[in-house]
Amino acid sequence: MSRVVRLGAVALLLCVLAAAWPPRLLLAQPAAPAVAARAAYLVDFNSGRVLYEHNADEPIPPASLTKLMTLYLTYEALAQGRIRRDDLVPISQRAWAQNPELRGSSLMWLEPGQKVTVGELMLGVAVPSGNDAAIALAEKLAGTVEAFVSQMNAKAKELGLENTRFVDPHGLSPENRMTARDAARLAIRYISDFPQALTELHSVKEFSYPQPHNLSPDQIARGEQPIRQENRNWLLWSYPGADGLKTGFIEEAGYNLIATAKRGDMRLIAVLLGTESEAAREAQATALLNWGFDNWTSLQLFPADRVMGQVRVWKGAKDQVDVVPERPLWVAIPKGSEAQLVETVSLRDQEPVVAPVRQGQVLGEAVAVLGDEEVGRVNLVAREEVPPGGFFKRLWDTIRLFVAGLLARWL
Repeated sequence: MSRVVRLGAVALLLCVLAAAWPPRLLLAQPAAPAVAARAAYLVDFNSGRVLYEHNADEPIPPASLTKLMTLYLTYEALAQGRIRRDDLVPISQRAWAQNPELRGSSLMWLEPGQKVTVGELMLGVAVPSGNDAAIALAEKLAGTVEAFVSQMNAKAKELGLENTRFVDPHGLSPENRMTARDAARLAIRYISDFPQALTELHSVKEFSYPQPHNLSPDQIARGEQPIRQENRNWLLWSYPGADGLKTGFIEEAGYNLIATAKRGDMRLIAVLLGTESEAAREAQATALLNWGFDNWTSLQLFPADRVMGQVRVWKGAKDQVDVVPERPLWVAIPKGSEAQLVETVSLRDQEPVVAPVRQGQVLGEAVAVLGDEEVGRVNLVAREEVPPGGFFKRLWDTIRLFVAGLLARWL
C-alpha cells in the first residue's frame, strides 16, 4: 500500500472516530467588560456565582459603604426585640451635625433636643447618608461608638468578611478597610436576612428632615424648616430595576458603590471601589449591570419543597423518607446554554440508613454541570423525622440487615 493510500486511510479512520465519539462540550464565556475602577465585582444574588471580578481582594477605604454594617446591626437588633422602630433616640453632642468631626460631610442634620426615632435615623443613614445618624444609632445600640465598632468587627468576622476592618460606624476614617469581595458578601447577607431594607430604605429617593414633630419648642420658635435631600444613588432614577444599595466617597479611595438591580427572577449585585467621579461611578455600574443581564441568566433548578426521591429507612416507624433540597438550587449560566445543563441526583443509600432519622438530615446531593464545569450543588435532606419503629419492627429489620450482610460477603 502506498504512503498516500495509508495516510488517506488513517485520515478516514480519524474522521469516523471523531463523528462517533461524544463531543466534549466547549462553552464560550461572555467576554468580560473593561471597568474603570480600582476594584470591581459582579455577582448573581440567587446562586452566589461570581460573574466578574477585578482586584477583588485589595482592602480599600469603603467610605459610606461602612454604613451597610451599621444598618445590618440595627435590623438585627430590631429582629431580636432589643430595640423598636419607634424608640426615641437622644441626640448627643457627638451625634450633633455641628460636631467639628462631621463638618463638611454627609448629614441628616441632627441636633440635641430633637425627637427622632430609630426608624427615622435608619432613613437618615440610608438616603442622605447621614454620618450624624450613624453615630446616633451606634450609641443607641451599644452605648458608645467604640463599643458599637467592636460589634461591627465581630459581625464582620461572623459573616466571613476576611479582609474587612471597621474603626467607625459611618466610614469617614480612611482607616476603615473593605474589599470588593467582602462588600458583595455583606450585601448578599444583608438583602437575604433583611429583604425589607430595599423597599423601606434603599429605594427611597428623597428624605426631608427635621419635620415639625421632631423639633423642640425652642427649635420651632427659631422657625427651623425641613432640609430635603436626595438619595446619592443615581441609579434609582436611571437604571431599570435598581433598588439599592449604598454609595460612598473618600479622598483616599475615590467614589464607591454597592449597586443592586433586579430583572425578572435575576438580581445582580455590583461593587465598584475607586471610580473617578459620581458620573463615572454611575456609568461604570450601568455598564457592569448591563453586561450581566445581557449575557447571563439565573435559573432555579430545584425549589426547596421538591421531592427528589426516597431513601429506605431501616428499623423505623416508616420504611421510606422523602428527600428534598436543603435550599433552593439556583445557577447562573451564560445565556443560550440552558439546554446543555445536566442535573444529577445521588442518594446516600450505599450504607443502610437506620432510624431515628432527623428532619433535615443529609441523605444525598443534587449537582448541576455545564460542560466540564460544576455550576451548582445542594444537599438533599430528609423532609420529615422518622422515629424508631416498634420492638418487632426493629428486630425484623435487624435480622434482614444481618442476612443481607452475610449474602454480600459471600457473593
